[in-house]
Formats: sequence, structure tokens, C-alpha cells
Amino acid sequence: MKPRGRHSLRAGLCAIVMAGSIPWLVETQGGSVAIDADDIGGTVTSANGLEAGVWVIAETTDLPTRFIRIVVTDDRGRYVIPDLPRETYQVFVRGYGLVDSARVTAKPGQQLNLKATRAPDAKAAAQIYPAAWWLAMVKAPAGAEAQKKLQMDLKECFDCHQLGNKATREILPSMSAGTASTLAASPCTKDLPLSGGSAKIASALGVAGGVRSITMPRLAVPKLPIES
Repeated sequence: MKPRGRHSLRAGLCAIVMAGSIPWLVETQGGSVAIDADDIGGTVTSANGLEAGVWVIAETTDLPTRFIRIVVTDDRGRYVIPDLPRETYQVFVRGYGLVDSARVTAKPGQQLNLKATRAPDAKAAAQIYPAAWWLAMVKAPAGAEAQKKLQMDLKECFDCHQLGNKATREILPSMSAGTASTLAASPCTKDLPLSGGSAKIASALGVAGGVRSITMPRLAVPKLPIES
């Protein structure tokens, strides 16, 4: 090949590469994200700027069963929720140091930039911490044998329940009065449909020292998982 021909070929290849790069540059600088017709994508920002490593959650009840899809933003605050059934979704942001953002209605194929909401204080931020963080605050009994018994008694609970979540760590006002001594009358259990196995475990733990002991000890003091 003659030198001039080689130069022409190189120039042509450079033009192709640059042409292919232009959409990527526009997307990166403009903050948009490439999506398909069945995706929702965009960026997440807050008062602190771009939010990396936060969850973007899309959920809908338009399908026969409730449908939720969760993704995490990249280091530039970008996200893509892929391959969504064509329904209407409520999309919001959740993450450490945040409170759940306002839900925004969206459909697949839509560019959606979201505004994350910084938590006003540590107590508000802790509401979305994993249940295990809250469960770790429970004060274990003294002594190896007592701790082993507690672990064995609670083991079967985990088959059905997520101990430490909001439903198990908070006592409703209607359940907070009284100090009943029998399971049937216990303010912590009388409103709950306990199976035979659950009732047996609660009885083994002791009614006032069973279900209530899992949830009550730290609720009376202003403690949070991150402080323990």
C-alpha cells in the first residue's frame, strides 16, 4: 500500500472511532445514561452532590404479585434498572445516611434523575439499617449455658421471622400495656397468630421474658445500632 493510502485508511479509522465516541461523551458529560425500552435509568444526587453506592428501588403492584427491583448507583451516581415488565413503577432512593426519598412514578424507557434526601439525624438514618444491626443490640444473658439456650430457643424463629426488623423491634401502643404472665394474655403476643411451634418457643423463653425481651430492653433508652 502506498503511504498516501495508508494515511487515508488511518484517517478513516480515526473518524469512525471518534464518531462512535461522541454519543458516549455526550451521555457522560450530560449525566444521562444509555437505556433500552424496558429500562429506567438516570442519576441520583443530593445536597451533597452525586450519590454513589445508594439503592434505587422500583416497585409495582400492577402485576399479579408485588414486584420490586433494586439496583445500586455507580461512583458517578448513575443507575439503570433493567428488563422491567411494562407497568407503572414507584421509584425511590434508599441508602445509609439517607431517609427514603419521595416516590416518583415512572415507566420503562424513561430517563429519571432522582433527588436523594439526607437524614436529619442518626435516629432517622438508622431506620433502614439491616435487621441484624438492631438484633445485635439485644443484651444476651450472662453465662455460656444461658447464651447457648437463648441461641437454641431463637434458632427456629429465624425460619419464619426477621428478628430486628421494624415489626419485631417496635411495640404498638395497643400492645404496650400490662404485664401478663400467660402467653394467651401477653400484650406482646395476643394480637399475633402464633403457630404451635412459635407458642412453644415463646413459652420456653418466658412470656414477659420471651417475645418482649427480644424487643423491649433497648427501646426505653435513646440507643441506635451504630452507637452500640
